[in-house]
Amino acid sequence: MIAAVCWLLVVSMADGVAQPAAKARDGSVKVPRPPRDARITATWTGIELGALGGRLGEVCGRPVVIDRRIDPQSRISLVATEMAPDAVLESVARQAGASCAILPEVIRITPQGTAARLVAADVRRRREISALPGTLRDLATARAPWSWPAGTTPRDLLSRLATDSELELLGLEQLPHDHFPAANLPPLPLADRLDLLLAHFDMRVAWKSVRLPQNGQPLCLNVVPIDGPAAQRSDSPDATENVHGGTVVVKAPGSRLTVPAPQTAPTTQAAPAGDTFSLTVAAPLEQLLITVAMRLGLDLKLDREQLRAKGIAAGEIVRVEIHDASRDALLDAIVAPLDLVWEIRAGALVVGPRP
Repeated sequence: MIAAVCWLLVVSMADGVAQPAAKARDGSVKVPRPPRDARITATWTGIELGALGGRLGEVCGRPVVIDRRIDPQSRISLVATEMAPDAVLESVARQAGASCAILPEVIRITPQGTAARLVAADVRRRREISALPGTLRDLATARAPWSWPAGTTPRDLLSRLATDSELELLGLEQLPHDHFPAANLPPLPLADRLDLLLAHFDMRVAWKSVRLPQNGQPLCLNVVPIDGPAAQRSDSPDATENVHGGTVVVKAPGSRLTVPAPQTAPTTQAAPAGDTFSLTVAAPLEQLLITVAMRLGLDLKLDREQLRAKGIAAGEIVRVEIHDASRDALLDAIVAPLDLVWEIRAGALVVGPRP
């Protein structure tokens, strides 16, 4: 059984179906990284960026973090067929008026002009940590899940994390007062968890020249500004940038999501007869029927003249919510509210008014 979840995100893999997230003995959830040939087939119509982030994270195998300065209610629309994940992220960032930084542990949708700085800071942090003594390096790279309820302040989150890790962060008073939405993150290194929050304020933790504390004192780490763009070339020589319409997508070394998109156009495969479908959508009638027909491996024949004669516009918004439905039940749910009928004839989905 194949379910298309809300018609928002369907991942096709050349070597089979995507593997589900595995639950570890400690209760944490490990999200598998996508295979190099992962592609995304998606149709989004006015989906809020905040709701989309979680689904993109599942596909890309790492959390998608939306910067506090980016509107999570930005509406995203996209029709993609067998598109590489980084190309999808580029489109999402562009529509949100943002940039995208693809890092080894997380993906950030961030204000324009900041993605390269985030990649440079990530590379710089990893170099600093690699030069630490073994005990401190183990602390910085220790993985653990992290979650918090809505309304938590970043200062409280960072102070609590520092206390739990037996260290002290110097400079948290620089952070403005704010409240964060709820989050539930997979296991990440301590250093990445700290900078995940600090990057919202263009800050990071400095690990350079840190020494083991003496006489039972906590380990003290300084919160410092992320260095400006002038340092990015020397700090991230392997980072790649793509600039399209003012949007910058920056990928850090070791953060590749997929291989380049295939040169030949993909073919549409019909859904097997035993498939079931789940659909939650509010979209123009014709656009929705095109998407459904493509998913079913059919052409669409829509009698627009007869629709107009019945006072029905092809762009009329159709609202559907249906779960685990057969193909016939799915199509009925789409056309019945407008008193339309459908049939499949000669490889085409034919839709028109009821006789």
